[in-house]
Amino acid sequence: MKEILNNYIEKALSNIKVKEVLIRELGPREGFQMEKQFVDTSIKIEFINKLSHTGLKYIEVTSFVNPKWVPNLSDAEEVLRKIDRKQNVIYAALVLNSKGVDRAINLVKHLNTTIFADENINIKNNNKTIKESLKEAEEIIKKCIDNDIILEGGISAVWGSPLNPEIPIDNVLMILDFWVKNGIKNIMLADTTGEANYISTKAVLSILKDRYPDVNFIMHFHDSRGLGLVNVLASLELEISIFDSSVAGLGGCPFAPNSAGNICTEDLIYFLHTLNIETNVNLEKLISSALYIQNILNKKLPGKIKELYNQFQTLIS
Repeated sequence: MKEILNNYIEKALSNIKVKEVLIRELGPREGFQMEKQFVDTSIKIEFINKLSHTGLKYIEVTSFVNPKWVPNLSDAEEVLRKIDRKQNVIYAALVLNSKGVDRAINLVKHLNTTIFADENINIKNNNKTIKESLKEAEEIIKKCIDNDIILEGGISAVWGSPLNPEIPIDNVLMILDFWVKNGIKNIMLADTTGEANYISTKAVLSILKDRYPDVNFIMHFHDSRGLGLVNVLASLELEISIFDSSVAGLGGCPFAPNSAGNICTEDLIYFLHTLNIETNVNLEKLISSALYIQNILNKKLPGKIKELYNQFQTLIS
């Protein structure tokens, strides 16, 4: 009977060709941007240093945005100067305009930027129409090239938003075409407010992959409706191997109503391990980082695996 069971397991896993996944940790940026009370700079630095020792290879540290709109990230420069940088870990930041690039020069060598496929949210988040953001992105690209900075382009609200539940696929393709034509190889696709599901993830992703098979697509799922890991599975079946996540489930979008945080990093890694997919992340150390920030913020964060681990440690202590 055990042999029969193993045969069924192997058959189920045969749909997934991906054997190793890159996890891009966004908690320090996604998480702290949503906090109403200012999180002390020293805490941010300590948190990032803890994450650096978990095996994560990519950490989005902060965002160079207007402090008036996101006051919790007003210390971006200081955080980047003072963190302990571990060899072979990429420390990245988000920018939304060329002024952000100016602030980032000499502090970071990897930047991300994004344009919303929803015109309304792009105006709320970027204070520009989509076409105006594309024009701004030309300047961002030029400054990054001039300063030897690797830039990743993004498309947000790909699967809809509370303001516009059906995003025209033409909007997504227009932004995607722009990034590719400007030499951007890594392109993030964000389900900013958790609108995607298994079917829609596969449908949209199949269209985009058919159009640009050589692009490295990075999936960025929020868990507003509890389907984040379902959408990860859909992506894995289409051979996607790069995912954004946020430790403990921190975060959300400050300009998108009712947006939950990214899929939780610990939960994602546990899920991937059940599929025999390697992440190179020490889950126990990551859970320790999640519990650390949960205690600092003094509120229960949505990640599930950390709570089970915490309960187990209490039982055996």
